[in-house]
Amino acid sequence: MPTSKSLIYDWLSTHIARVLAILIIGITSSLLTIFLSLVIAQSYTMLFGLNSSRGQLLNNVSSVFENFSFQEWMQVLLGVIAFKAGFEYLFNKFKGLLSEAILVQLRKDLFNHQLLLHPQLYQEKGGDRYLLRFSGDLSSVQNFISRGILQFISDLVLLLTGLAFISYFNLLISSLIVFFILSLWLIVYKINQQIGKVESHRRNKKSGLLAVVAKSFRNLNTIKVFNQKNIYGKRFDRRAEDLYTLGKEFQSLRAGLNSTISGGVYLLMASVLLAVSWIQKTDTLIDSTYLFAVVIILISWRPSINRLLRVGLVWKKGMISLRKLEKLLIQPKEENLDLPVKKIKVDALEVKNLDYRIEKEYILNPISFSAKIGELLLIRGSAGSGKSTLVKLLTGFLSASDGDIQFNGENTTTLNPTSIRRVISVHTKFFPLIGKNVGEAICRERNRERRAFAQEILKKWSDSFELLEDVEMDTPLSTLSENQHTLLQWVRLLVHDRSIWILDEPFPKVSLSDKRRILSMIETYRSRKLILLLSCGLEPELEVQVNANKVVHLNSKENLLVNAVMDDKSIFSL
Repeated sequence: MPTSKSLIYDWLSTHIARVLAILIIGITSSLLTIFLSLVIAQSYTMLFGLNSSRGQLLNNVSSVFENFSFQEWMQVLLGVIAFKAGFEYLFNKFKGLLSEAILVQLRKDLFNHQLLLHPQLYQEKGGDRYLLRFSGDLSSVQNFISRGILQFISDLVLLLTGLAFISYFNLLISSLIVFFILSLWLIVYKINQQIGKVESHRRNKKSGLLAVVAKSFRNLNTIKVFNQKNIYGKRFDRRAEDLYTLGKEFQSLRAGLNSTISGGVYLLMASVLLAVSWIQKTDTLIDSTYLFAVVIILISWRPSINRLLRVGLVWKKGMISLRKLEKLLIQPKEENLDLPVKKIKVDALEVKNLDYRIEKEYILNPISFSAKIGELLLIRGSAGSGKSTLVKLLTGFLSASDGDIQFNGENTTTLNPTSIRRVISVHTKFFPLIGKNVGEAICRERNRERRAFAQEILKKWSDSFELLEDVEMDTPLSTLSENQHTLLQWVRLLVHDRSIWILDEPFPKVSLSDKRRILSMIETYRSRKLILLLSCGLEPELEVQVNANKVVHLNSKENLLVNAVMDDKSIFSL
């Protein structure tokens, strides 16, 4: 099972070469920042003629800089500035590219994991809770990687390098700086703890508010027709006010954090100056050039210290988001996905005492039937008898409470769901057409032969049904009526030529002659298909056209199984 820590570790270890390169660039940029401070100080020394031995800072480091003129120091300064800008650009660019690469992988992992989640999770808890709606969390994770890890290491190196330089010349001042930064960090840490608590509560409130909005707009027509706008409006207002209260608290704490950090950095500079003043009173001289270099280092530290002191909040937000993503990634997948996908030849289907319950309530009462290729099985049931549930059980979208489903004597619990679905085509409103246009809806493949085959079938149906007369492959789905969608599901079913047809209320509200035409099509394919036809009923005129091999009755009121019976008559009454 993935954890928030293992996610970060796996991503970074996967890109270890890039991470190391970015860190080397960041460390180099930090060293150049310190070197830049020294060059500015040295240029200041040369400009004002402060040529004391302690003022020759870089001369102490290397003899290369001996006897440099002011103009030469300016050339060095411009060169260091150019290198610093270049490394800063490379660091920020590669850091951003790495975070984007990790982010796109995370998006893919989340989406693909959701595609593998057990459909029963959506059935029981609602799909809206598990849709890919983590843009805010993904941004927090991106900040966690770029600012919380990579930028943090670079800033820390800058801070430690500067401290090493200051300690080389005066240990007392460097000790004062360390003490001040640690004290400031402790204050910021306490504030961050409060912000973290408020932020976590605030995020939960935001999620709750989004859920209210989604639920309200999904049921907008019901709200309007029963004049419940005020009820839902007040409910939203209460939640919005709660979120506003938390928002005010969050903004107050964040303002306190910002002012503490900003004021703290300037107080640090003031403390260094006071310390220098006190040291000078003890007759211990501090070279003005050295002091100037320290001040420049402190100024260059300011953005780094700001980020270092704020990184705790970045970590907190990142960990909150990672834990949310972790909860999604540990949700159960469909069973048997690890089994090999194999080709199944279906000659017979057998269902034995199959039922589905939620707690103790039967959604589908126990049912048994069998059928084989060349047979048409009618499954009768009134609304609520479990027809749609039976479709989802047969296609593996629900797991049965009891009973078995077998293909050629092999239990479906020993098969990969993909293997099962490769032999089943379904016509039901629960599996609607998807895509921008008709071509995408009936055939997602880009194979030219498959696309041509799909276009050929669409042409035949367009010629046969007036409703599809003007429908082409590039016709947008959004422009079509419900009846046109129902007819196009038949086209999709024929394009995906599979052994088993499951037809759940497959007839649109069209003329009687069009329905007879559809039944004639079923008869054409019947000899090489195993067909399960589920419906509440058809017009009496159509019953005589159906010659069902078996009829199964679903009874939702008495919770009883009515065994499948042979019917010699033409029956199509469900």
